[in-house]
Amino acid sequence: MATSATSALSRAGATALKRVELSRPLRLALEVGVIRPDDDVFDYGCGHGTDLEFLAALGHGADGWDPNHRPNVKPKPAAIVNLGYVLNVIEDPAGRAQALKTAWRLATRALVVAVRTTDEVRFVSNGTIHADGVITGADTFQKFFTQAEARSYIDDILTVQSIPIGPGVLVAFTDDAAEQQWLDNRSALRRRVRRLRRIVEPRKTLRDQTYEQHRDILRPLEEFVAQRGRLPTDDEHGWTQQIIDTFGSLPRAFQVLRHVAEHPWWEDAAEDRRQELLVRFALARLRKRAKFTALPIGVQLDVRALFGSYKAACERADDLLFSIGDAKTLRQAATKSPIGKQTPDAIYVHIDATDLLPTELRVFIGAAGALIGTVPDATLVKAHLDKPRVSYLVYPDFDTDPHPALAESWVVDFRELDVRPHDYRNRENPPVLHRKELFVAPDHPRYNTFKRLTQQEDRHGLLDERLTIGTRDGWKHRLEKRGWSLRGHRLVRQ
Repeated sequence: MATSATSALSRAGATALKRVELSRPLRLALEVGVIRPDDDVFDYGCGHGTDLEFLAALGHGADGWDPNHRPNVKPKPAAIVNLGYVLNVIEDPAGRAQALKTAWRLATRALVVAVRTTDEVRFVSNGTIHADGVITGADTFQKFFTQAEARSYIDDILTVQSIPIGPGVLVAFTDDAAEQQWLDNRSALRRRVRRLRRIVEPRKTLRDQTYEQHRDILRPLEEFVAQRGRLPTDDEHGWTQQIIDTFGSLPRAFQVLRHVAEHPWWEDAAEDRRQELLVRFALARLRKRAKFTALPIGVQLDVRALFGSYKAACERADDLLFSIGDAKTLRQAATKSPIGKQTPDAIYVHIDATDLLPTELRVFIGAAGALIGTVPDATLVKAHLDKPRVSYLVYPDFDTDPHPALAESWVVDFRELDVRPHDYRNRENPPVLHRKELFVAPDHPRYNTFKRLTQQEDRHGLLDERLTIGTRDGWKHRLEKRGWSLRGHRLVRQ
């Protein structure tokens, strides 16, 4: 690292505090799968090294360098390198760029970068404008970045395309193959959980003997088709050979599954996977779309089976991406959505149910995610239908409070290419939610509980005056006026 960068880090690190939990950048990197279970991590500018202790406890090889607290450690390559809140404390632009380049050269798979964002300026007391940042009351330099500025800075210095994984936290992969594998792994779990539900117990007939006899052998094939919407190749998985030995070929084995099915669920599976890939390729156009050969082999096979060619898939994805610039398209998508609470100017949906939205809305929300990454603790997503914005809403007590209050929101503005946070925790009369079952998927564990409460409240006319019940005080007044109170998710007479 350049001398100017080292001295700046030394000044900032002298006041570093020991934390009692993993830092937010590394926690996010673990949550979204950037850091895999077998990855080693090097923390460049690690402070006291608290993160190293947490990572080691989680089973990761972890080491770090810091000019104040670990100056004798020699920086070394690692699968994941963390540069957490380092760039914002380096006053000299040349030293700042050098620190970023040095950390990047150490990463063999990905670099995680975290910076202070402009919304954090409000926490600086007695600050003085200096160069392109602020000298704080503690006599340390801080540069604050907008989300778009941080991404542009990293991309320009490293000549890469970084990906936001949270406000002020971005990841840059060392090659397209590593990035595409990460993208595929992120969606794999949700795809498996939701799509396996479409496989129902087969009807029973006299011709089901083959299925019953070989049920265990056929199960992996059944699950594969439900998830990917196509047959595997003969050598794609280890279990395929046993099926081929038993039935002669994978298509013949699949004919057994087709025969016993009550409905052609494989057609739904193919369409779901097709739409999922269209969303992925549409959002990839916002950056630099990967070459076909950089895609995981399983995705390559999906593309050939479901679209015929990568070119055809990308052309359809481009049409989809351009369509969301039309507000009419978004409104039509919201109207036909099987999930979400709709208002005249927006549609709200639970963060875990966005994959059930129409494809156009998934791309619209995905474009916001490409700018902000993951919002910690976000409960709902609000797609604005009258302006190019997406809001992430935090309701900490969504599951337990029958009418939870809004605690925090993050607004992604496409026109400004910026992210604006709003804190509602100290407001005396924050907004509250009603009709919670509309936000979640029918398989949400508390869906029926939410729905029963709404039916009770509807029956007694409590939800009629929409303009007055949208805040905590207004809702409380409505309940008291009508002589009701709430005991959990149950309406009771006062």
